[in-house]
Amino acid sequence: MHDDALLVASELTTSAVVNATGAADEEFELLAEIVPDGVRIAVLDARSEAPAGRPEPDGLGLRIVQRIARRWGSERSDGGRVWAVLGLG
Repeated sequence: MHDDALLVASELTTSAVVNATGAADEEFELLAEIVPDGVRIAVLDARSEAPAGRPEPDGLGLRIVQRIARRWGSERSDGGRVWAVLGLG
């Protein structure tokens, strides 16, 4: 589970960096929290306008996230937020 969480966090962060728009001096935020069905990992990027819902995996990174996560998607929240939920077991 630990390796999966690190891999998903890395791929979500990479996706946010690659797809970011706007001012280069903005920061990203990586969050991890325990939720009832596992752990939720999210990357927030104030520069991005991520579409709400589940983005189409356009590269290997989001395909990896799709394969590992129980569920994943993106939302608009003061920029863009891409997230994934992993099982604890």
